[in-house]
Amino acid sequence: MAYVIAKILKFIGVLLDRSDADRQFRGMKPSSVRLFAVLIACTFALQARATFLPGTIPVAPGQTVVPGLVTQGQSPGIFLTSQIIPEPSFSLTSAVFLNPTGTLDFYYQLTNGAHGSTITSLLIQSFDNAQTAVGYRFDAFPPFVPGAAIPTLGSRTSDGTDITLNFSLAAGFTGNLLVISTDATTLINGRAFVTNPDPFGPIPTFAIATLGTVPDTGETLMLLATGLVGVFAARFLAQQRVESTR
Repeated sequence: MAYVIAKILKFIGVLLDRSDADRQFRGMKPSSVRLFAVLIACTFALQARATFLPGTIPVAPGQTVVPGLVTQGQSPGIFLTSQIIPEPSFSLTSAVFLNPTGTLDFYYQLTNGAHGSTITSLLIQSFDNAQTAVGYRFDAFPPFVPGAAIPTLGSRTSDGTDITLNFSLAAGFTGNLLVISTDATTLINGRAFVTNPDPFGPIPTFAIATLGTVPDTGETLMLLATGLVGVFAARFLAQQRVESTR
Protein backbone atom coordinates (compact mmCIF):
# COMPACT_ATOMS: atom_id res chain seq x y z
CA MET A 1 0.00 0.00 0.00
CA ALA A 2 2.80 2.41 0.90
CA TYR A 3 4.44 1.78 -2.50
CA VAL A 4 1.19 2.54 -4.34
CA ILE A 5 0.57 5.74 -2.38
CA ALA A 6 4.16 6.87 -2.98
CA LYS A 7 3.67 6.44 -6.72
CA ILE A 8 0.40 8.39 -6.55
CA LEU A 9 2.05 11.24 -4.67
CA LYS A 10 4.89 11.32 -7.20
CA PHE A 11 2.33 11.51 -10.02
CA ILE A 12 0.55 14.38 -8.25
CA GLY A 13 3.88 16.19 -7.90
CA VAL A 14 4.51 15.87 -11.63
CA LEU A 15 1.09 17.33 -12.38
CA LEU A 16 1.53 20.25 -10.00
CA ASP A 17 5.09 21.07 -11.13
CA ARG A 18 4.47 21.11 -14.88
CA SER A 19 4.46 24.55 -16.49
CA ASP A 20 1.26 25.77 -18.09
CA ALA A 21 2.81 25.49 -21.55
CA ASP A 22 3.73 21.85 -21.07
CA ARG A 23 0.76 20.79 -18.95
CA GLN A 24 -1.03 17.80 -20.46
CA PHE A 25 -4.22 19.16 -18.93
CA ARG A 26 -3.91 22.62 -20.46
CA GLY A 27 -7.19 24.42 -20.68
CA MET A 28 -8.03 23.43 -17.12
CA LYS A 29 -7.47 25.81 -14.23
CA PRO A 30 -4.57 24.90 -11.89
CA SER A 31 -7.05 24.40 -9.06
CA SER A 32 -8.98 21.94 -11.22
CA VAL A 33 -5.82 20.01 -12.01
CA ARG A 34 -5.00 19.77 -8.32
CA LEU A 35 -8.48 18.51 -7.48
CA PHE A 36 -8.34 16.05 -10.36
CA ALA A 37 -5.02 14.68 -9.08
CA VAL A 38 -6.32 14.38 -5.54
CA LEU A 39 -9.39 12.49 -6.76
CA ILE A 40 -7.17 10.04 -8.62
CA ALA A 41 -5.13 9.56 -5.45
CA CYS A 42 -8.26 8.98 -3.37
CA THR A 43 -9.56 6.41 -5.84
CA PHE A 44 -6.35 4.38 -5.81
CA ALA A 45 -5.92 4.75 -2.06
CA LEU A 46 -9.41 3.37 -1.45
CA GLN A 47 -8.72 0.46 -3.77
CA ALA A 48 -5.50 -0.26 -1.86
CA ARG A 49 -7.28 -0.23 1.52
CA ALA A 50 -7.79 -3.45 3.49
CA THR A 51 -5.16 -5.75 2.00
CA PHE A 52 -6.20 -9.04 3.57
CA LEU A 53 -4.10 -12.13 4.12
CA PRO A 54 -3.85 -13.93 0.74
CA GLY A 55 -6.46 -16.66 0.45
CA THR A 56 -8.92 -15.27 2.99
CA ILE A 57 -12.44 -14.34 1.84
CA PRO A 58 -13.91 -10.89 2.65
CA VAL A 59 -17.06 -10.98 4.78
CA ALA A 60 -19.13 -7.82 5.18
CA PRO A 61 -21.84 -7.20 7.78
CA GLY A 62 -24.81 -9.46 7.10
CA GLN A 63 -22.86 -11.80 4.81
CA THR A 64 -22.13 -15.52 4.94
CA VAL A 65 -19.16 -16.90 2.99
CA VAL A 66 -17.04 -20.02 2.71
CA PRO A 67 -13.72 -19.29 4.45
CA GLY A 68 -10.69 -19.46 2.19
CA LEU A 69 -7.47 -21.44 2.52
CA VAL A 70 -4.56 -19.13 3.26
CA THR A 71 -1.74 -19.49 0.76
CA GLN A 72 0.65 -22.18 1.98
CA GLY A 73 3.83 -20.74 3.46
CA GLN A 74 2.40 -17.22 3.72
CA SER A 75 4.12 -15.46 6.60
CA PRO A 76 1.74 -14.50 9.42
CA GLY A 77 3.83 -11.40 10.06
CA ILE A 78 5.09 -10.11 13.39
CA PHE A 79 3.87 -11.89 16.51
CA LEU A 80 2.22 -9.50 18.98
CA THR A 81 0.49 -11.52 21.70
CA SER A 82 -1.20 -14.83 22.49
CA GLN A 83 -3.07 -16.68 25.22
CA ILE A 84 -4.41 -20.16 25.94
CA ILE A 85 -7.70 -20.39 27.83
CA PRO A 86 -8.44 -23.87 29.22
CA GLU A 87 -12.09 -24.73 29.81
CA PRO A 88 -13.48 -27.92 31.41
CA SER A 89 -13.93 -29.78 28.11
CA PHE A 90 -11.85 -27.80 25.57
CA SER A 91 -9.24 -25.06 25.20
CA LEU A 92 -9.03 -21.96 23.01
CA THR A 93 -5.69 -20.61 21.80
CA SER A 94 -5.69 -17.06 20.44
CA ALA A 95 -2.95 -14.93 18.92
CA VAL A 96 -2.57 -11.66 17.05
CA PHE A 97 -0.04 -10.93 14.30
CA LEU A 98 0.85 -7.71 12.55
CA ASN A 99 0.78 -8.74 8.91
CA PRO A 100 3.14 -7.35 6.24
CA THR A 101 0.61 -4.66 5.22
CA GLY A 102 0.63 -3.15 8.72
CA THR A 103 -2.79 -4.38 9.85
CA LEU A 104 -3.87 -6.99 12.39
CA ASP A 105 -4.76 -10.64 11.81
CA PHE A 106 -6.50 -12.60 14.57
CA TYR A 107 -5.87 -16.34 14.91
CA TYR A 108 -7.89 -18.90 16.87
CA GLN A 109 -7.56 -22.65 17.44
CA LEU A 110 -9.79 -24.97 19.43
CA THR A 111 -8.76 -28.25 21.01
CA ASN A 112 -11.64 -30.48 22.08
CA GLY A 113 -11.19 -32.70 25.14
CA ALA A 114 -11.26 -36.47 24.95
CA HIS A 115 -14.70 -36.53 26.56
CA GLY A 116 -16.07 -33.30 25.15
CA SER A 117 -19.12 -32.87 22.94
CA THR A 118 -18.65 -32.01 19.27
CA ILE A 119 -17.95 -28.29 18.87
CA THR A 120 -19.78 -26.79 15.90
CA SER A 121 -18.99 -23.08 15.96
CA LEU A 122 -16.79 -20.31 17.32
CA LEU A 123 -18.22 -16.78 17.67
CA ILE A 124 -15.87 -13.84 18.29
CA GLN A 125 -16.67 -10.27 19.35
CA SER A 126 -16.09 -7.53 18.33
CA PHE A 127 -15.22 -6.46 14.79
CA ASP A 128 -17.83 -3.80 14.09
CA ASN A 129 -15.48 -1.03 12.99
CA ALA A 130 -13.30 -3.09 10.66
CA GLN A 131 -13.25 -4.67 7.26
CA THR A 132 -12.72 -8.40 7.68
CA ALA A 133 -11.91 -11.57 5.75
CA VAL A 134 -12.06 -15.13 7.05
CA GLY A 135 -9.95 -18.19 6.34
CA TYR A 136 -7.98 -21.10 7.73
CA ARG A 137 -4.50 -22.58 7.50
CA PHE A 138 -3.09 -26.09 7.13
CA ASP A 139 0.36 -24.96 8.28
CA ALA A 140 1.01 -24.11 11.91
CA PHE A 141 3.43 -21.92 13.86
CA PRO A 142 3.82 -21.12 17.57
CA PRO A 143 1.69 -21.05 19.63
CA PHE A 144 -0.41 -23.26 17.34
CA VAL A 145 -0.22 -26.93 16.29
CA PRO A 146 -1.41 -28.80 13.18
CA GLY A 147 -5.17 -29.38 13.18
CA ALA A 148 -7.79 -31.49 11.45
CA ALA A 149 -11.10 -29.63 11.18
CA ILE A 150 -11.61 -26.90 8.57
CA PRO A 151 -14.35 -24.24 8.79
CA THR A 152 -17.25 -24.66 6.38
CA LEU A 153 -18.95 -21.27 6.78
CA GLY A 154 -18.08 -17.82 8.05
CA SER A 155 -20.78 -15.26 8.84
CA ARG A 156 -21.02 -11.75 10.24
CA THR A 157 -23.97 -10.16 11.99
CA SER A 158 -25.76 -7.28 10.28
CA ASP A 159 -24.25 -4.76 12.71
CA GLY A 160 -20.79 -6.15 11.98
CA THR A 161 -20.03 -6.96 15.62
CA ASP A 162 -19.93 -10.77 15.66
CA ILE A 163 -18.11 -13.17 13.36
CA THR A 164 -19.03 -16.87 13.54
CA LEU A 165 -17.01 -19.72 12.05
CA ASN A 166 -18.77 -23.06 11.64
CA PHE A 167 -17.08 -26.48 11.59
CA SER A 168 -17.33 -29.92 13.21
CA LEU A 169 -14.68 -30.63 15.83
CA ALA A 170 -15.08 -34.06 17.43
CA ALA A 171 -13.89 -35.04 20.89
CA GLY A 172 -10.14 -35.57 21.14
CA PHE A 173 -9.29 -33.48 18.05
CA THR A 174 -7.71 -30.09 17.40
CA GLY A 175 -9.14 -27.85 14.71
CA ASN A 176 -7.29 -26.14 11.91
CA LEU A 177 -5.94 -22.68 12.53
CA LEU A 178 -8.74 -20.12 11.99
CA VAL A 179 -7.92 -16.57 10.93
CA ILE A 180 -9.82 -13.29 10.74
CA SER A 181 -7.80 -10.86 8.65
CA THR A 182 -8.66 -7.18 9.21
CA ASP A 183 -7.79 -3.63 8.26
CA ALA A 184 -7.60 -2.74 11.96
CA THR A 185 -4.51 -1.48 13.74
CA THR A 186 -5.81 -1.39 17.34
CA LEU A 187 -5.89 -4.43 19.62
CA ILE A 188 -8.07 -4.92 22.71
CA ASN A 189 -9.53 -7.80 24.69
CA GLY A 190 -12.48 -9.55 23.07
CA ARG A 191 -14.95 -12.32 23.85
CA ALA A 192 -15.58 -15.69 22.27
CA PHE A 193 -18.40 -18.23 22.50
CA VAL A 194 -18.47 -21.85 21.36
CA THR A 195 -21.35 -24.18 20.60
CA ASN A 196 -20.91 -27.72 21.97
CA PRO A 197 -23.89 -28.27 21.46
CA ASP A 198 -25.18 -25.38 23.62
CA PRO A 199 -23.63 -21.90 23.55
CA PHE A 200 -20.79 -21.55 26.06
CA GLY A 201 -19.01 -18.35 27.06
CA PRO A 202 -17.82 -15.69 27.22
CA ILE A 203 -14.22 -16.85 26.81
CA PRO A 204 -11.43 -14.23 26.90
CA THR A 205 -9.76 -13.68 23.56
CA PHE A 206 -8.59 -10.83 21.30
CA ALA A 207 -10.46 -8.50 18.97
CA ILE A 208 -10.36 -4.87 17.81
CA ALA A 209 -11.41 -1.62 19.44
CA THR A 210 -15.15 -1.05 19.19
CA LEU A 211 -16.53 2.25 17.93
CA GLY A 212 -20.15 1.17 18.09
CA THR A 213 -20.99 1.70 14.42
CA VAL A 214 -20.10 -0.02 11.19
CA PRO A 215 -18.17 2.39 8.95
CA ASP A 216 -18.54 2.65 5.24
CA THR A 217 -16.15 0.09 3.80
CA GLY A 218 -14.96 2.52 1.14
CA GLU A 219 -17.32 1.70 -1.72
CA THR A 220 -19.31 4.95 -1.38
CA LEU A 221 -16.23 7.16 -1.43
CA MET A 222 -14.74 5.15 -4.27
CA LEU A 223 -17.90 5.57 -6.36
CA LEU A 224 -17.94 9.29 -5.62
CA ALA A 225 -14.27 9.73 -6.48
CA THR A 226 -14.61 7.65 -9.64
CA GLY A 227 -17.67 9.65 -10.72
CA LEU A 228 -15.91 12.97 -10.20
CA VAL A 229 -12.86 11.72 -12.09
CA GLY A 230 -15.22 10.86 -14.94
CA VAL A 231 -16.72 14.36 -14.87
CA PHE A 232 -13.27 15.96 -15.05
CA ALA A 233 -12.23 13.61 -17.85
CA ALA A 234 -15.34 14.49 -19.86
CA ARG A 235 -14.68 18.20 -19.30
CA PHE A 236 -11.07 17.80 -20.40
CA LEU A 237 -12.05 15.94 -23.60
CA ALA A 238 -14.65 18.56 -24.42
CA GLN A 239 -12.07 21.32 -24.03
CA GLN A 240 -9.65 19.41 -26.25
CA ARG A 241 -12.28 19.10 -28.99
CA VAL A 242 -13.00 22.84 -28.77
CA GLU A 243 -9.28 23.64 -29.07
CA SER A 244 -8.87 21.28 -32.04
CA THR A 245 -11.56 23.13 -34.00
CA ARG A 246 -9.93 26.53 -33.52
